[in-house]
Amino acid sequence: MPRSRFILIFFFIYIIEYILFALLYLWQPNHCIPHIKHLRIALWFSVQTAATIGYGAPLAPNPECTLVNVIVMFQVITSSLIDYCCMGLVFARFSAPSKRSSSLRFSRCMVLAPHAPSGYWALALRVANMRKHIMIRPEVQILLAKPDNPGQAAFECQELALEGAVSSMANLRLGMAVTMMHVIRPGSPLWNMSIDDLLLQEMEVMVFFEGIDAMTSNSVQARHSYYPNDMRMNERFATLYMMFKGKKLGLDFSEFDATLALGSPEVSSMMRRQTFSSLTAAAQQLLQEEQAAAAQRQAAGSRQHWRSTDGAAAAAAAAAESSQHASQDSPRRRRTSQQQAQQQEAKLAGSSRQPGTPAGAGTGIEMHVLGTSHSL
Repeated sequence: MPRSRFILIFFFIYIIEYILFALLYLWQPNHCIPHIKHLRIALWFSVQTAATIGYGAPLAPNPECTLVNVIVMFQVITSSLIDYCCMGLVFARFSAPSKRSSSLRFSRCMVLAPHAPSGYWALALRVANMRKHIMIRPEVQILLAKPDNPGQAAFECQELALEGAVSSMANLRLGMAVTMMHVIRPGSPLWNMSIDDLLLQEMEVMVFFEGIDAMTSNSVQARHSYYPNDMRMNERFATLYMMFKGKKLGLDFSEFDATLALGSPEVSSMMRRQTFSSLTAAAQQLLQEEQAAAAQRQAAGSRQHWRSTDGAAAAAAAAAESSQHASQDSPRRRRTSQQQAQQQEAKLAGSSRQPGTPAGAGTGIEMHVLGTSHSL
C-alpha cells in the first residue's frame, strides 16, 4: 500500500469516529447537553470527549442524563482502542524496511564459464548490498526449480551448492559485491543437462537472500529468478575496482552487469546444446594437453640448463688445467728465456770484436758477463 493511501485511511478512521458520536450527541435532549443545536457544535463536543481535552462551561453534559454519560464513556474507550491500534500500525508501517530489499542488487544475467582450479564448469551470478550500512548474518540460497506439470503452480526444487560460501558471506557483511558460484560437478542437478534442456523443461534458477538490517534489526528478504535465456555461455563477469569519490574510497558499480566473452558467439551457441558433462570432459582433456605441453617445455628447459651448466663446468676445468700447466712451465720458460738472452748477448759481443782479434779476446768485463772460463 502506498504511504499516501495509508495516511489518508489513518485520518478517515478518526473523522468517522468523531462524526458518528457527534450524531449521537445531536439526537440527545437539549437539557442533557446545552447549546448543541447544530452538527458542528456536536462534532466539537465529540472531539473534546475523544481527546479528553476538557469541557468548557457551555458544553458540559448534564450528569442526570444517563444515556449521555454512557455514550461519553463508550467514546472514550473506543477512542483509546483506536489510538493504540493506529499507533501500532503507524510504527509497523514506518519502521518496516519496505525499500530495503530493493537496495539488494542482483546481476541481470548469469554466466557459465570453466572453473580454472577444478576444471569443471561453473554457474555464477553477482549480489551486492547497495546501502552504506552492513547486513547482519546474510544467507544466500540458489535453487533449481522445475514445474511438476505444465500449467501447475508447484515446483520441484533442488539446491545448488555454493563454492566458497564462507568468503562470499564475509564480503557481503563488508558491503562488497560478491560473485556467487556453483561448480557443476558429478552429482550436481545440472551435470547431465544443457542450456537447451533447461529451456525445454521450463526450468529456472531462483536466488533467495535473507539477512538482518543493522539499522532497524528487522529481517530483510529478497529474491530473484533467472531463466535459461538469462544465462550467458562461455562468459565471465568484468572485474570491479575501488575508486575515490571525493575523499572516500568506494566500489565502482558501473561494470556490475558487464560480462566478457571467452570465445566466439558461434562456439558459445554450440555449447548451449551440449551437456555440462561433455563440456567438462573436453575441457579436462584440453587442460591435460596444456599441462603435458607445459611439462615438456619445463623438461626441455631443465635439460638445456643442465647442458649449459655442464659446459660451464668443463670450461672452468679446462681453464684451471691450463693455468696449472702454465704455472708448471713457467720455470722452464724462464730458463729458456735466459739462455736466449745469453745467446743474443754473445752474438752482439762477437760482432763488436776488432779484426785480427782472436776469438775469446776482449775485456774482462765482457768475459765475466758472458760467464765463460776462457783466459784473457
